[in-house]
Amino acid sequence: MAEIESKFSPIRLIGGGLCLVVGFLLLWTNSSKPLTSPDKTLTAFFNAAAAGDVAQVQATSTDRYYRELAMRHGQTKYLQVRNIYQQAYQLGLNRWQEYRQKAEGLAQNQYERLHQRVDSLGRAAFASLPSDRRIQLMQDPGKYNDFALNEGLKALSAEERAKILDPDAFRRRADLQGFVDRNGWDLLSAEDRQALGDSAVLSSSDNERKVDFILRAGVPVLPPATRAAIKDIPRSELENESAFEFKYGQMELADTLRGIKAPGAWSYAAPLQYQSDSDGSFVHGHVVTCSVSQLPGRPNSGPVQRRLVLVKSKFEWRVDGITSGNDIDVQP
Repeated sequence: MAEIESKFSPIRLIGGGLCLVVGFLLLWTNSSKPLTSPDKTLTAFFNAAAAGDVAQVQATSTDRYYRELAMRHGQTKYLQVRNIYQQAYQLGLNRWQEYRQKAEGLAQNQYERLHQRVDSLGRAAFASLPSDRRIQLMQDPGKYNDFALNEGLKALSAEERAKILDPDAFRRRADLQGFVDRNGWDLLSAEDRQALGDSAVLSSSDNERKVDFILRAGVPVLPPATRAAIKDIPRSELENESAFEFKYGQMELADTLRGIKAPGAWSYAAPLQYQSDSDGSFVHGHVVTCSVSQLPGRPNSGPVQRRLVLVKSKFEWRVDGITSGNDIDVQP
């Protein structure tokens, strides 16, 4: 009898009652939050889309889905900006080629004079040899050419020799482009050098300074509307495609939602389909598929049918994708 009384003592009963009260309070607190049921989340999600409220669309979506949605809009913007910069590059390339051709012409003249000087010095060295040695070399054209080149290079001044990095390439005339890259800058006028800004701009291969110069020449030639599309968007942002698409995709998404007046009212078109999972609520799993019907966003249009997936985390449901039907940003 004493054991029975101890099981139902006032302290135990009070403790159990407190646990029940705390449990109900927790359930009531969670249920009062805005995203604690698929109904609440869908209403908030579609209302946000209808209002063009990108921040609320983000708040009612999973991070994965929102990023995917934003980047999908950013893809078009990325391609547009990239193509405009490519167009500007082609327009500015003509200006760069003017300076490059001028430098090439000046450098090529110096290159030819250097060849003539090496040849002249080599022949002078050959003429100073004993007759028997000259006869030996004349019998082997290859040896003569090597002798004349080597002796001609030796006879050059230190400043002249510094202009030739590879004697063999110089002999075969295979180093003209490199010669222009190294010496063309110094041969240009002070006015031309000031316009170019840096010797790297003259390089035959692309580098940042060269590309910047070409774009500075090309962008102003673009039509005004085209220039406006890349205003305040530096070319460097194109280097990280995913970051670009997410950043500017959010802006594009906001503009699209504001422009199409997406429908906000909705109703279930079929019963909810829960995916059972031990991490979900007490009754249902943490993933649910919802088939909904929305009123049209414009006159003379039928209802919009969509199938969405919602995911539950920390007692809150968020949209994780639209698996069929038009997306929220598509005019029905």
